[in-house]
Amino acid sequence: MRPPLDPERNPHGTIERYKQRGNPCRCTDCRAANAAKNRHYRDLPPRTGGPQVLVDPRPAQAHLQALRADVTVAAVAGASGLSRETVDRLLHGDTAQITSETARIVLALTADECMRRGGQWAPAGPTVQRLRSLMALGWNLTWQAEQMGLKGGAKSLSALYKPGRNYVRIGTEQRVKRLYDRVGDERGPDERIRRWAEKRGWHVPGAYDEHMRLIPGAALAALSPVDLWRAEMVERRERVAELHGQGYNIVRMADMLRVKRSTIESDVRALALARRRAGDEAGAA
Repeated sequence: MRPPLDPERNPHGTIERYKQRGNPCRCTDCRAANAAKNRHYRDLPPRTGGPQVLVDPRPAQAHLQALRADVTVAAVAGASGLSRETVDRLLHGDTAQITSETARIVLALTADECMRRGGQWAPAGPTVQRLRSLMALGWNLTWQAEQMGLKGGAKSLSALYKPGRNYVRIGTEQRVKRLYDRVGDERGPDERIRRWAEKRGWHVPGAYDEHMRLIPGAALAALSPVDLWRAEMVERRERVAELHGQGYNIVRMADMLRVKRSTIESDVRALALARRRAGDEAGAA
């Protein structure tokens, strides 16, 4: 909290006494000092040239309220060059008039410009590609959201797929990138989400460069989700056969391999069928 002003150094009739926080003075002399200051700034030439005029703030206020549906006050301030205090006061109708220059700046703003120049947003494309790549590996959105500590869960990440969503918050981009770097070379346990991603043609992390651009040619074909899924299935079934031979039940194997019980049941049935076929072939021979 600021200390009270010294009445000897800041007497009545000064801007400091007029704007004193917590106890502003509105005597005749202080109001006259504030009016003189306003006249001084009003008569200054604006950056764009021409006379400086005070105008009705309501059109700019309505435009700001529309922008706030998509961007933050900080993003508006960063894109416009205005202070956050000025933007906040204008947004909440705490100012009776604004300069024509301020009105021009505010009315020219767009949501995309605020996101791009406001410093708190990043293009959504690379982030969405990382999420899709993790799903192609078998990491579903619910698990991803839990690892990133998102309170909204999978819905927070699903919102990134909305049509027209061109930007994401910097914090979200960084969270997704950290998770991508941590588990991007590991196979996830959710086969359903992996098949779902496969049908949509989404690729595993190795199919992208550091800028999330697809690697062309044979390298991409070798890293397709189909090949990865088949290789993992063979490896998992070999492990299931080993554990089943050791006497582990389906529930225990599902916990150990971090997959659903239905997946283990399917593997056990497939292994039993393979053994029967092998026995039939041996008998026929």
